[in-house]
Amino acid sequence: MAENYKGLTQVKQTEEFEDLSWQKGALCLQTEPELFFPKRGESPNAAKKICATCDVGLECLHNALDHHQGESGIAGGMTEGERKKLVGKSRREVDRVFFEIEAINRRLR
Repeated sequence: MAENYKGLTQVKQTEEFEDLSWQKGALCLQTEPELFFPKRGESPNAAKKICATCDVGLECLHNALDHHQGESGIAGGMTEGERKKLVGKSRREVDRVFFEIEAINRRLR
C-alpha cells in the first residue's frame, strides 16, 4: 500500500514513536539556522545548496512532510512552495522529485 502525503501531514498508523537519530547527520545543525528561514525576497539558494550535499536530505524531506513542517523554511532542499506541491504524492514520487531537485541544487551558486 502506497503512503501518500495529504495536506503536508501523513497519518502513521503503525508507528507511535519515530526514530529521529538520522538528524545527527544533518548539515544544517552545523550551520546558522537563519540561513534555512530566508526572509521574503531573500534567496534560499545557500540553504538549498547545503541540503544538496547533506547525507540525510531525503529523511529531512520526509520528516517535514510527515510532521507538517511546510509552513516556512527550507527542509530537504525544498522551499515551502516546493513541498506543498508534493501533497497527495506517493513516497516514491516524493523520492523521485527529491533526487531531481537535489541535482539542480548542487549546481546553485
